[in-house]
Amino acid sequence: MGVTQGSRTWARRVESGSQSRALVDTGAFRDACRAARMSQLALARRVGCSKAFVGFLCTGERVAATVSLAEAIEDALGVDRGDLFPVAVPAVPART
Repeated sequence: MGVTQGSRTWARRVESGSQSRALVDTGAFRDACRAARMSQLALARRVGCSKAFVGFLCTGERVAATVSLAEAIEDALGVDRGDLFPVAVPAVPART
């Protein structure tokens, strides 16, 4: 399953605990791209994904990326890791 699969596939992968990270906010992603003065094509080339996938992140059509791609995107945009694609922390059950 690659990044070109339908959004339902990504939702299942994220819910199943796969090695993916969900994008916090499409607006924050677009702002980070603008602040870095990086086009969708330039970002895609730098991180090794398609321009379409970056565009899908901008519009919210895709909301998740693999851990390695999420980290590469954050590094390329010059933001701290976890700012755009936070690490999910598992909930700790309460003691009874």
